[in-house]
Amino acid sequence: MTIASVVLSTGILHAQEGVFLKGEGQGAFALAMEIKDSDRIPENVVMVNPVGFDKTACNSVYPAAMPPYNPEGSNLVMVLEETVQDKDREAALQYMKTWKGWGGNVAVVGSRDSVEVALYGLMTKKKAEVPNPAAIPARGWAKARHEAKAKLISENAYKVIFIGNSITNNMEKRDYVPIWNKYFGDRMALNLGTSGYRTENLLWELDNFDLGRQKPELCIIGIGTNNVDEKNYPYRCTSEELAGGIKAILDRVRTAWPESKVILLRCFPGSYDGPLPTSHRMILDKASDIVSTFADNENIFFCDVNHNFLNEDGSLREDMFYDWLHPSVKGAEAWFSEMESLVCRILGDKDHREVSE
Repeated sequence: MTIASVVLSTGILHAQEGVFLKGEGQGAFALAMEIKDSDRIPENVVMVNPVGFDKTACNSVYPAAMPPYNPEGSNLVMVLEETVQDKDREAALQYMKTWKGWGGNVAVVGSRDSVEVALYGLMTKKKAEVPNPAAIPARGWAKARHEAKAKLISENAYKVIFIGNSITNNMEKRDYVPIWNKYFGDRMALNLGTSGYRTENLLWELDNFDLGRQKPELCIIGIGTNNVDEKNYPYRCTSEELAGGIKAILDRVRTAWPESKVILLRCFPGSYDGPLPTSHRMILDKASDIVSTFADNENIFFCDVNHNFLNEDGSLREDMFYDWLHPSVKGAEAWFSEMESLVCRILGDKDHREVSE
């Protein structure tokens, strides 16, 4: 067992084979020394000394220290003592939440005395084989809206169908209707977005609509932010779980309407956390990366409009959101305008960006 090297800026210290430590200062070195003789250490352990994780990359608001993109099978241990400053604590917690959201194992302890217990717990922890909660249909709160939309589906034939959450639902609000009418007023479009819904709720909706009555030319799917909302929901999905839920929705749509084209939207970057990227955006981004692989550019298309919402440093543009999560009217116009070239190519009609409001 040898010490290979020490990096005292935000970097990696090799404490022993299979054990790495991230963080700044002598604290990282000391913690590594304390566990170096332990024989109760699982493979692929990353210890965190929660100092220095608030630093950002050059000309960017993204953290300089990021978890491995595929941490599944790796074990993160974080020591958050009472002496840790608030800025370091929050930045380190976001690192931990991103690690967990990307599929890795985590353990957070309050003192160094608990480190070996946490390590042993990770070593003995086995990943349970449970169904993906994002892919199990669950009825949502909006029963009256469901009945109203079911009635529309039974009475009308639609050319374009939107499936989503509040971001899509908002297009029915008074200030947004002119944008909807500009781009989809003459395209016989149906809005099946419902505020607060997650993938599992949309699956229930689809299972309980008479989809056989419709033969849309295009279905636009935008869903995901509520699945990783840790403040308003009891369970936060991982990136893989969310992507699996979106895949289940895609499968429902393709089964019901095999001749329809589908646009899968990259999850929008906003969150109630504010303009800077947190674990919420990181988890959505990885889920969207997975979802992008579902596209074949013949029947299924992936559409990324997010650059419209971001400043050059990666922070959110204030004029594009009214609460840092939902696009403002200007943001919605940017979304529909960016998507329009793909929509009109699929439908074979005119470019609606040239239509006067």
